[in-house]
Amino acid sequence: MDILCVRTLGENLKSLVGRNVVLMGFVQSVHSSNSSINLRTTDQIIVNVTFPDSLPDAPTGYIQVWGSVENQCTVNAEDYWQFTSEQPFDEKSYNGAVQAMTSLKDYIHSPQS
Repeated sequence: MDILCVRTLGENLKSLVGRNVVLMGFVQSVHSSNSSINLRTTDQIIVNVTFPDSLPDAPTGYIQVWGSVENQCTVNAEDYWQFTSEQPFDEKSYNGAVQAMTSLKDYIHSPQS
């Protein structure tokens, strides 16, 4: 996966097909093979997240995934990070921060190689 990823909300996936993203959400369900999950994003969109291999343990709670957008409701994940249950998560504040970053994207420049 490319180093550069777009942190986004579920509602923006349709405009990011083929791009690498970071997506945050709550695990709604896990496929029996542990190779895909249904993720409820912080803006309440259900996204199917597929992993290249079965995960050793089924993820639960809030997770952040890195991967490429296949279509408006599917992300092919390369990696993920799971929050511990002791960590509270404020979806409203997170959504506001992501929306602010998105609105400033034309003013923020990534370092050039």
